[in-house]
Amino acid sequence: MTAAVSEEFAHTGGHYFADCQEAYTVPDDAALADHPHGVTAWVLDPALAQRLWTISDELLSR
Repeated sequence: MTAAVSEEFAHTGGHYFADCQEAYTVPDDAALADHPHGVTAWVLDPALAQRLWTISDELLSR
């Protein structure tokens, strides 16, 4: 499956892939060393994504 063009993901976002498999969440950044196909939960947080977007937009608008 090619995630970039898969019908399965056509109307969703926030998917992370590693070595052709969808990443699963791990409890914290330190656990990533033991979970090569993992992602920490904070990267999936919509509020943090919005904050990053807002700050980036402000920095680029200067």
